[in-house]
Formats: sequence, structure tokens, C-alpha cells
Amino acid sequence: MNKPTGTFPSKFGDISYSLPTSMFAVLYGDIKVNGVCYSMSFRVAIKDGRWVQEDWHEPCLRRKQGEPTIAAREGVRNTLLPLWSNLLQEKPEMLYQADVYDAESKLKRAEDHAAEIAATLDKAWQEVKVQKARLADLLKV
Repeated sequence: MNKPTGTFPSKFGDISYSLPTSMFAVLYGDIKVNGVCYSMSFRVAIKDGRWVQEDWHEPCLRRKQGEPTIAAREGVRNTLLPLWSNLLQEKPEMLYQADVYDAESKLKRAEDHAAEIAATLDKAWQEVKVQKARLADLLKV
């Protein structure tokens, strides 16, 4: 299953989203706040299917010159979060899809790691056989 992704409209422009797990989402896009263009990314915590306020989760706004104002960050946060919360309520299946995607991704990583370990172990056993044969040849003399 693919991780849930998509877009939703806002007064700043279309906002893209990605849910790598059901515990958080990433909102991102090129937006315009009070006539100033920004590249925005915003990590949003989710608990029990709802957005959760966490102190360190503030929108990251980047522009070519100067720092974004606190008002711009607060405006983005205060506008996007209700829109995001509504989208979660309208599409609760996204959280299930994110959980499945996360579990599949972790399983794939575990399988890849196990395969690497098995290959390393196989090489080690081959080396053991080579060294045993060498030792046997040495002891024949």
C-alpha cells in the first residue's frame, strides 16, 4: 500500500500532505502569506485521529531574503490546522493506510537487514571452511 498523499486548498495556495505513519503528517508547499512567497513544511503530530498541539511543531517557512515573521508562522499554523483536522475527519481511512504503509516499510527494512546478516554469515561460514581446509592441509605435512 502506498502512503497517503494528496493536496488540499487553503487561502495560501494548495497544500500537499504526506502521512508516513498515523502518528504524524508532513504538510508542505509553496505558499504566499501577505504577499510574500515562502516554501513551507510543517510536521503535524496526530493522536487518536486528531491533530495534537506540540510546542516544537511550528511551520518552517523559507524565503529567499529575510526571516519569516512570527505572525506569518502563526497565521499559517492557525489556518492550516483546522483545514487539516477537517480533512482527517472526512478521510479517516488515511490513518489506516498510513499504519499499513508504515508496517510494510518496517517489514521491508527488517527483511533487507536480515538478508544482509544472512549474506554476511554465509561469507563467514565460507571463510571457516577455507580455513579448516587450510589447517587440515598444514597438519598433513
